[in-house]
Amino acid sequence: MMNTTPEDWGFAGFTVRTETRDLMLPTKCGDCHGKGYTYDYYCKTEDYSTVSARDLRTYTIDEMWEEAGLPSTEELGYTTWKNGETVGDSRWNVLMNRNRKLAGENGFQRLSQMPCKTCANGKMMRNRRTGAYAPNSTGYVRQMHYDVKCNIHYAAWPEGTDFTSRYHGKDCEACAKNNIKSSTYPVVAQRADGTHTGLWVGNTCVHKFGLKKFKTTDEQAKSWQDKGCRGELVLDLYVRGYETTSASHSEEE
Repeated sequence: MMNTTPEDWGFAGFTVRTETRDLMLPTKCGDCHGKGYTYDYYCKTEDYSTVSARDLRTYTIDEMWEEAGLPSTEELGYTTWKNGETVGDSRWNVLMNRNRKLAGENGFQRLSQMPCKTCANGKMMRNRRTGAYAPNSTGYVRQMHYDVKCNIHYAAWPEGTDFTSRYHGKDCEACAKNNIKSSTYPVVAQRADGTHTGLWVGNTCVHKFGLKKFKTTDEQAKSWQDKGCRGELVLDLYVRGYETTSASHSEEE
């Protein structure tokens, strides 16, 4: 066991380089706009009160339109003015604004808040908004982003730092947890004799050490989108390594 006190703990220094990388990042779902739920789902009226929420067959606007065998909006008499000519109105506008009774007349019922199918992550859980046991929708889908500007942080451990954790080599060298999907971060402690010991830990253990958590890559991407994608997306990434000097990652490289 390492002879340290909580006050001894801190983060290792960093050498930072700017690079561009291709990254798979969360992007706001285009169907629910990051909310995780939508109002644009329908079910058959006959199923609404007889089928459980888990087994209820739901339809998008387009699926409902095709299932009901409805003709085009223009044939129904719903048109709009676009680019100097008269064209058929959108199905969404007809059902939401111009003829809200149309679905009911064809045996369908509009649902209230329903988990978005597009951004469902494959898990089932109790939806806190509807009370239904339904797919867990996150509001985000993962998409590839190319040439993302990244500040790459290389740990610059103090000279002579040793790495003597009993869980050395695990994803988190404090609790032995593996398969950490976000990232791990360099924590260093100074012993009473002035020597240092270091380890890479996950964000949960960073907090347990009494230190401020890092923003994960996904959290940084979501924060940028929540701010309206203002400015250039710049991410902080942390490269795992055990070099006790920053010579191999110097600014001159």
